[in-house]
Amino acid sequence: MKRVLRIMAMVVLFAASFAVTAWSLAPWTEAGIYVMDVIRLQAARRGVFITHQDIEKSGYLTPIYRVNSLEAENPLVRASMSNVMIRILPLSSLLAFGGSCQVQFGDSEFDLMTGDSLNVDGGAARLTASGNLLIASDVQVKGDVGATGGIVYNLSSGGIVGSTILLRVPKNLDGMLSSPFLSPYVEPGGPGEWRIKQNATPDR
Repeated sequence: MKRVLRIMAMVVLFAASFAVTAWSLAPWTEAGIYVMDVIRLQAARRGVFITHQDIEKSGYLTPIYRVNSLEAENPLVRASMSNVMIRILPLSSLLAFGGSCQVQFGDSEFDLMTGDSLNVDGGAARLTASGNLLIASDVQVKGDVGATGGIVYNLSSGGIVGSTILLRVPKNLDGMLSSPFLSPYVEPGGPGEWRIKQNATPDR
């Protein structure tokens, strides 16, 4: 019996060592570039165009990517971020049967179609992709515009299927958010506060 247990322990140890080695030797830099290209393609199909300067990678067991000078633009807003840090979360990814990461971004500027410009001091969120769902939780954004809460986006339907996001905006933007164009997606939450609606699906 002891011999069997010893052999089982050796097998488990070998399997764990192999998994750790394979994980640490994986081509994470190339994987990061590939994933970024996929994100850019999917965003472009939804009318959001993303560019960046370069991608730096560090760490092995928990790879960390730094995307420098990232910009995203659609007809309503143009966002410029000094950098975006993405830390892969292996255990959370395994439990979600998909992918999970912690995202942090530095100083950012948002130029709106109204001509207004908003400065953001930075923010963070946890992103999880599971099946057809993209989940953003623990959202924290601070600056001229703020955001807290979480949101669930259905990649297949292109709609928001769950949201606790609370937006805080300057008073001069209340008029824009109350416009008929955005009313299907947001609702007032108080003075200078707006909530993203649940089950908000764009017209097709």
